[in-house]
Amino acid sequence: MKNNISKYFALILSLTLLGVCKARPCEYSKKELLNGIYFICKDGYYTIQKNGKLVAPQKYTLPEFSKISNHLLFIKPKNNKLPETYYLLNDNGDILYQAKHFFLEKSPFHKLWKLVDHHGYENTSMGTALLDENGNFLVTMGKYQNISFPREDEYYIDKYNKNYFHINIFHKGVGLIDFKGHEIIPPKYEKVEEISKHDIATYKNGDVMLVDDGQKVLIPSGKYTRIRKGLKGTDTLIVNKGDNVFIIDKLSQKIRLDLGKYGSIKSFVDGIWEIGNKKPNQLVNKDFKKVINTAKYDYLEPFYGKKLIKVSKNHKSGVITKNEKIVIPIKYDRITRLERSTNIVNYYLNMFLNKSVHKGGWAIYAAQIGRWEDKKYDLYVYLDAAEPRFLAEINDVLNDKSHKKFVFDGKGNIIDISRYSSVKILLNRKIKLKESFFPSWKVVNLAK
Repeated sequence: MKNNISKYFALILSLTLLGVCKARPCEYSKKELLNGIYFICKDGYYTIQKNGKLVAPQKYTLPEFSKISNHLLFIKPKNNKLPETYYLLNDNGDILYQAKHFFLEKSPFHKLWKLVDHHGYENTSMGTALLDENGNFLVTMGKYQNISFPREDEYYIDKYNKNYFHINIFHKGVGLIDFKGHEIIPPKYEKVEEISKHDIATYKNGDVMLVDDGQKVLIPSGKYTRIRKGLKGTDTLIVNKGDNVFIIDKLSQKIRLDLGKYGSIKSFVDGIWEIGNKKPNQLVNKDFKKVINTAKYDYLEPFYGKKLIKVSKNHKSGVITKNEKIVIPIKYDRITRLERSTNIVNYYLNMFLNKSVHKGGWAIYAAQIGRWEDKKYDLYVYLDAAEPRFLAEINDVLNDKSHKKFVFDGKGNIIDISRYSSVKILLNRKIKLKESFFPSWKVVNLAK
């Protein structure tokens, strides 16, 4: 009796396991992945085949794939029976790389990918390879532990950071390679910085050295503690000797300007820099000559970009050019650019003008004396910012009759155009005016 019961339970268990192990149904029997490479499903398992031949010696239950380029295929299998293996294939069905786990990352500015394997460096730690869209390895796996791509966000990247990739071998140092995988700076420094398209600062043991992309020494180690890019449009460098900061000529290395202890210099508006360690701050041009007497004003700041300067004096504000030509007189309590904005002042202005102002507002400024609730504004047009594609919008605003309107002619003259019945800015930045009492138009050349 006991033997019969045992046989009965053994039969039930066998049938149960048979049901569990039954091959799961395929989602599809055949699916093309890339240029004649297919997933083929049979008995619940997938294989990768091309021209009827196996490409990879493995069966998969839950395969994932990514088309990396027109020539590359990334397979991420999830297998219940065999050890999990990742594959990188080309369109010929060749296995370019395989490992227990790796991932691919594309450069934001190039058709290049880095392949990262957590056991790719000496089989013990992370290693990185570099390959192109055809699957050619520009840097083989294991040569470097990491290759850093530049950030995609243009706000945080300047153009020189796109010339090289940073390479790293932990406990040895960092260096640079070009986009073909050629080593420019060997990975033996604590830090490397691209100063220009061909000049690179390398840091080691507290000192900095400047070399070119052929590793020719331009400034030897031990002379400075930091080297940075100089002023835009000039052949200069900003260097530190301890806490003291200097601007030097890159070729002769002569000191152009002594910024003093903890000194700083930064771009203010186009062609003008601000020296920030002296009060009042000095504004200089590329020849380091003072261009604006900052002592005349209580406060100066760039005004909506890099063309104009907002100034304040005796609690009143105005706008000037880099040559100190007055664009908006210094008599207003607030000045704002007319544009569609969530800012309550600009939003209220748009409602009050009943105009649809978008990008065209970059050329129109609203200046106010008194509280913003008083709705009393003067409108100023800065012709240099009047783009042809926005002229219709600008002209629409200018013909609103609710406000006084002025045009800055680029020569230091502010022209009141309020008395004209109609105003129209032309493509050549001339202005067409119609008198209130005479129907004829006249054209005034206000362009520089």
